[in-house]
Amino acid sequence: MQQNGATTILLALREGLMLEGVKRALEADLSFEIVGEAHDPSEVAASTARLRPGVVLLDAHISGLNDLESLTLLRAQHPSIDVVMLFPCSQERLIQQSFERGARGFVIASINPADLGAAIRQAIEYTRPQSPPSPSPAGDLPETVLTPRETAVIEAVARGLSNKAIAAELSVTIATVKFHLTSAYRKLGVTNRTEAARWMLRKSLGD
Repeated sequence: MQQNGATTILLALREGLMLEGVKRALEADLSFEIVGEAHDPSEVAASTARLRPGVVLLDAHISGLNDLESLTLLRAQHPSIDVVMLFPCSQERLIQQSFERGARGFVIASINPADLGAAIRQAIEYTRPQSPPSPSPAGDLPETVLTPRETAVIEAVARGLSNKAIAAELSVTIATVKFHLTSAYRKLGVTNRTEAARWMLRKSLGD
């Protein structure tokens, strides 16, 4: 749902510094309008039903555990609402499980606040296929499959840079680099840096 051109978002996060940081980041992003907060699983369900936001940013550990039950409930009751998961760190098993349960995307808590809004927009604007696509030649991929930041990260990987070096070059955190890598891998249907570098090489040769 949008209000005044902005996407409405419900922050389903535990109270604390993380919540305050997310609020500040999204309040500075005019493409989102925060319509409410929920701090435990029962509040998440009630607030989503009452507010009908366009997006729910859901803390994966809102109940203090690896909690994907709230995600399952939200997707069952409100299939038209996009759910973006917030993880405290990169947890590949839980991230994969969240996609299997219907999450539209994810962000890592240590992401650069300046990138948060873009990361959420990227998650809700990119339609994730039901199963990972098979790697295909660059010529078969649409030019817009990667965001500019994802492209920059993959280009740096193809040059042999480490995550630390990429973070320094792009003036972002290592967690932000990992976020963009994971998203790019998923879109391209690759599983590691070598495959991503090969994709970039094929693309360059194709250009």
